[in-house]
Amino acid sequence: MKNALKLCLLLLLLCLNCKVYSYSMGDWSAETKNGTAFNDPGGGLTIALSNGDKYKNIKKWYFYKNHIIGTSIQFVGTYDERLTCYFIMNELNNQVLAFDEEDAWYKYRSEHGLIPAYWTRWHLDNWSNMDALIFLSIFYFPITILLLYAYFKSIYSALKGNEFDRSRLAFMVAAPVLFLIIYLLGAFPGSV
Repeated sequence: MKNALKLCLLLLLLCLNCKVYSYSMGDWSAETKNGTAFNDPGGGLTIALSNGDKYKNIKKWYFYKNHIIGTSIQFVGTYDERLTCYFIMNELNNQVLAFDEEDAWYKYRSEHGLIPAYWTRWHLDNWSNMDALIFLSIFYFPITILLLYAYFKSIYSALKGNEFDRSRLAFMVAAPVLFLIIYLLGAFPGSV
């Protein structure tokens, strides 16, 4: 009976957290190193340049050579009619170029060296995943405590034990490396 009550309380706690997670993670805002603000209050992404100009309904974008390059959706006539627009924003001088055709957009990017050579890192949402991980670690606190316990127990066992255990070593190395990669991808969102 006592274990059943604990299980019910744990399930209730997890269900309540899922509801909180669904309402608060939709809103986000971020700023680039050049002062361009990204804001998504849940109704569509808005980019505000440092001079105050705002652009709405951004669909996807990438960062490259102090430019924000991407696509947006413009509504024409009724709400059902959509037109895809292509843009290139220069963050340094706040110049924005808009294109109606993808071919002209691609040609301009090719001529001005705005196509990454190795990896185009397209963004659809907040590029910093650390915010979400910190948020989840707070609201799923019991799971976070269990993971930290397992991690520190593995470290203690590896240091105290006489045998070399590869699975414990892999777990000890994988967790910090994974968090470091996620942090670096959020800190440096540009394409290469």
